[in-house]
Amino acid sequence: MEKYCKGCGTLMQFENPKQLGYSPKLDAEYCQRCFRLTHYGDQSLSRVQGINEARLMKQVSAMDALIVWVADCFDFESSLLNNLNRHFFNQDLLIVATKRDLLPETLAQDKFERFLKSRLKEEGVQYVELVTTGLGKYEQDEKILEAIRTYRKGKDVIMMGKANAGKSTLINSLFQKPVLTVSRYPGTTLELHAMDFEDFRIYDAPGLRNEASLLLEADEKDLKHIVPQKPVRPSVYQIYEPQSFAIGGL
Repeated sequence: MEKYCKGCGTLMQFENPKQLGYSPKLDAEYCQRCFRLTHYGDQSLSRVQGINEARLMKQVSAMDALIVWVADCFDFESSLLNNLNRHFFNQDLLIVATKRDLLPETLAQDKFERFLKSRLKEEGVQYVELVTTGLGKYEQDEKILEAIRTYRKGKDVIMMGKANAGKSTLINSLFQKPVLTVSRYPGTTLELHAMDFEDFRIYDAPGLRNEASLLLEADEKDLKHIVPQKPVRPSVYQIYEPQSFAIGGL
C-alpha cells in the first residue's frame, strides 16, 4: 500500500536516502526531509527538486475546485502569476494576502487594501474577494473560512501561490494544528496534498517558482537572515544636500 508524507505530500520510500520521500522507519508519518526541516530547520535536499510545475498546473486546471491564491503581503509583486485567471479556466479565485503582520503597524489597513486592489486591477486579475491576514491570527482565520464557505459552492479548495508565500502555515492555522511541514525554505511542499476539512477537502499545492525572485539566488543557509520573521520597524533618516546613504549595499 502506498504511503504519502503528511508534511510535503510526496510518496514515501524506505530504500534510497538520496531520493525524495525517504524515511529510515517503516512506520514513519513524515519523510526524513520533513522531519529534519521541522525539528532542525535543515534543508537536506534542494528546494527546487521534485516539483513539476507544468504537470501541477494541468492537474489543478482539470479539477472542479475553488482556487485560493495565497500572496505574500511583504513581497506582493512577486506573488502574482502572469495572466493568473488564464491558468484557472472557469474556476473562482479567492485572494488571500498573508504576512500582513510583518508590515509596520502604522500602515493603515484601508490604505494598504486599496493598494492591493489597485495592483490586482492593473494586472487584470478577476477574483471573488480579497482577504488580508497575519499568519496565525484567529480573527482573520475565521474571515478566510467564511469566504471559503461562501465561494466554494460545494467544491473542494486548492491553496496555491508562489514559493514561500505562506500556504502551509496558513493551512496549519486554519486546522489549528500542525498538519503540514513549515519552513522558511521555498519548495517545502512537493506534491498536491489533500486533507479532509469539515465536509470538503483542502489541497496544499507546491509553491510555484518565481524566476525573478532573489530567494532562489540566495544560499539556503542565508535565508534565515533574509526572510523576515518579525514585524518590520520603520527607520527615519534626515539627510541634506549633498548627502546620501546606502542600505545593505543596494
